[in-house]
Amino acid sequence: MINSFFSIGGLKIKIESEYQYPSPPNVSAFETTIDNNIDMQIRVLSNNKFSRDLGNQKYIDENWFSSYETNKGDYTFIFSPDEICNITHIWIDSNKKEAEIFIDNELLSNKNISIIETTPFLMLFMMVLIQYDGFILHSAGVSINDKGYIFCGKSGSGKTTISNLFRQSKKAILLTDEALLLRKQDGSFHLYGTPWKGSGDNIYNNIDIILERIYFIFHGKKNERSEVDKREAIVLLVKQAFPYFWDKKLMLKSFSLMTTITNLIPCSNLYFLPDDSVVTYIMQCEDIIVSEHPQIKLCTWYTMKKKYLDSDSNNSLEIEVLSDSMTPTLKTFDRIKIKSAIFHPIEIGSIILFFHFEDHTTIHRVVSITELNGKIHYRTKGDANTQKDYYLVPENEVIGVMVN
Repeated sequence: MINSFFSIGGLKIKIESEYQYPSPPNVSAFETTIDNNIDMQIRVLSNNKFSRDLGNQKYIDENWFSSYETNKGDYTFIFSPDEICNITHIWIDSNKKEAEIFIDNELLSNKNISIIETTPFLMLFMMVLIQYDGFILHSAGVSINDKGYIFCGKSGSGKTTISNLFRQSKKAILLTDEALLLRKQDGSFHLYGTPWKGSGDNIYNNIDIILERIYFIFHGKKNERSEVDKREAIVLLVKQAFPYFWDKKLMLKSFSLMTTITNLIPCSNLYFLPDDSVVTYIMQCEDIIVSEHPQIKLCTWYTMKKKYLDSDSNNSLEIEVLSDSMTPTLKTFDRIKIKSAIFHPIEIGSIILFFHFEDHTTIHRVVSITELNGKIHYRTKGDANTQKDYYLVPENEVIGVMVN
């Protein structure tokens, strides 16, 4: 038997198998060497060894699977296997501590994916997870300054877009853009990344962070946040949860957990623009200052630097680019030189550094210049963005101009 150990959502899983399964990066990231204090022990066997008592039928989908439960609470799933997922049966004991996964030997092929990645394994894991006050949510999860944020919405609402924008920030760690795990532990809700990745091949972080806020996301004409009524929040959350549709008791328990989370955690609607301005906006809303000088307000630090730049044409400021909104001209972590606009007049096509909200700055290109009420304003745009920035930049908010 081949033994493998995994830690998913803080739960330790031991898998004993007669077969060697592939271990892609999103699965190997959850491997561990721990072999004690196991929360779930699983054996993978040939389906010709299945001999468990089924009990009474609980649920049936003629095209996919059926489920059964014995009087003492042992549970069995029976699946219709194929060449990609060759699982035929799953048995789990009443205490949800031991399980057996049975496979069809004749369907073994190079196409077989890791058993961790299969939907039957996910269903088995969900049966265990609910015993530990946890559930899985179809959403993106981000850690910012050691605080967890959920971005939740229906398909097409922008989870992948907002995930990719946060991936560009040095201050954020993306847990997942697809299947986020939540657990109630010691009075708090914790977020965990999972191996069930979404559209981003590299988005799977096996980390644990305490939840700070839930955002229900929608495309908008500007970045705007509003609080959500708790009753509305529970409806929105339930719509995005992975459902226990095969078991009414488990479904009700997961609803109870989601009600608890909406009572404990602030929930907001977020209408956003599909560019890096939403990252800046969220950090502003959450009072997160992105600065290498955390003891000084960013606006104060840059105000001092602006005076330094304006005092001498030879003075310059070296800045590190923190997003890819200016690709291919500028990439994340590129170093650029900024000089005063007094000595380097701003023209259409100039790349400027300016204040965007009180404690954030942006580096974008000037695409038009407008005079309003006798004062100059600049319309800007990131080279990588499809749309112009929705705001105008007043002349007095420009810190400087990029020079070669």
